[in-house]
Amino acid sequence: MQANDLEKFLSGWTTMAELFGRDLSKPAVKLAFSLLADYEIGEVTKAMRAHSMRSKFMATPADIVELIEGRLPTDAVLIGLARKCDTPLGWKARSIIGSFDFRQLNEYQLSERVKSLRPLLQDFFERSKTGNFSDNEIACMVSADIDPTKELCIGLPSVRLPFQSEIQKRVGDCVETARLEHDNSAPEKTERDSEIGRKRLAELMQTLGQPQASSADL
Repeated sequence: MQANDLEKFLSGWTTMAELFGRDLSKPAVKLAFSLLADYEIGEVTKAMRAHSMRSKFMATPADIVELIEGRLPTDAVLIGLARKCDTPLGWKARSIIGSFDFRQLNEYQLSERVKSLRPLLQDFFERSKTGNFSDNEIACMVSADIDPTKELCIGLPSVRLPFQSEIQKRVGDCVETARLEHDNSAPEKTERDSEIGRKRLAELMQTLGQPQASSADL
């Protein structure tokens, strides 16, 4: 947030305090503002609304930060996400565990595997806040029909607002590259298949003792 966001923050913070029957001093509000200064005003006001709807107590700056950034789920939740494999975090968990191992391991073994791999998932979670995915991660998610710009999973926010435009551009570039590669490979596949077809037809006609057809006839 910038200095010119203070008035909007002050209004939102004091209004939220009134909802919970709290009186705030200006020094307390200014301290909260400084503690949340690393975040966009839009992110902060959205988190204030979310907190007001789900809590019975006045928010602290730490509550707002958690709503903006989220928290890596428990091992059991991560296993469930990996099983569905339809969100960025679920895809990452499934890819780290390995599809073969995921099908072979029992629940206890899966839990132990996720526990040992949690640092890797924590790293992915931290990078997701700024959309700092590798090109390969983006390509794999797009290939699996998973949108890297959406929520990390249900209940966990997507890439933070200041980094949304960059990740959207990278995903768009990835989709366009995949489309061009598909378009370029399609004629090659058709031509190759046609050549195979001509050879097989020629072999068949030779077996039947008939004159071979020319390429133009085919």
